[in-house]
Amino acid sequence: MTKEMAEILKVVLECIQTAVVLAGGLWAYARFFKEGTHRPRIEMDVSCSDLGLNHGSRALAFRISATNHGHIDFVFRDLRIRIRGVAREKELRIKEIDTLTGKTPYLEFSEGDRKSHSIIPAKFKYFFVRPGVTQHFSYITTVPASWAIASTRVSFKYPTTGEIHTTEKAFSLGSGE
Repeated sequence: MTKEMAEILKVVLECIQTAVVLAGGLWAYARFFKEGTHRPRIEMDVSCSDLGLNHGSRALAFRISATNHGHIDFVFRDLRIRIRGVAREKELRIKEIDTLTGKTPYLEFSEGDRKSHSIIPAKFKYFFVRPGVTQHFSYITTVPASWAIASTRVSFKYPTTGEIHTTEKAFSLGSGE
């Protein structure tokens, strides 16, 4: 092999190496940044069990399900719940909410606390969910026996972006008897 052929072969190999490194970089960019494989991906749901009446209050058990579809552990440092209701004897009222397409009528839940509350006990500091796992968290509380419908909203903030993730559902409650 001549010296010129060796130089040409060396340049070709360096070009191939550069192309492989660039292809690897593009793949890593697409995989980790565009697809977000190492970003948190949480799917949440909430369900409610009516545990019955006792001395003018109704006991409700909420089950918050969080499924981690990401590839890293997800830590909830603050998982919040808000419960509002509609009293049985009151007329159902609609309120107009400003949305992206104009005003939209929503059922007004006028009873209960407007603030949300964390369900993570201070002694635990956080809850977590491993990748590929659905973790269930319980929250048991009472509401007035006069409520016919309860609406609950569960929310948390993604730590890296500060975006709020919520799930919201309404539940029919048993009779006031």
